[in-house]
Amino acid sequence: MYAVVDGGVALPVEEDQIDESGDTSVGPVDDVVIAASAQHVGARLATGNPSDFPMDEITVEHWPVGA
Repeated sequence: MYAVVDGGVALPVEEDQIDESGDTSVGPVDDVVIAASAQHVGARLATGNPSDFPMDEITVEHWPVGA
């Protein structure tokens, strides 16, 4: 099991959820785990690097760093 921290709350993610979220060839495994977490709980993913998350299964919001 993995855990992704969201505002101080750990979101559990099982390996089968990662497998369902897409191919790890789309990016580093840590990005895939983050995307799987967002997909599993139905959350949007906010990031300063939206190009790191090309997965169609999630909604990505660009939050520029330092803005």
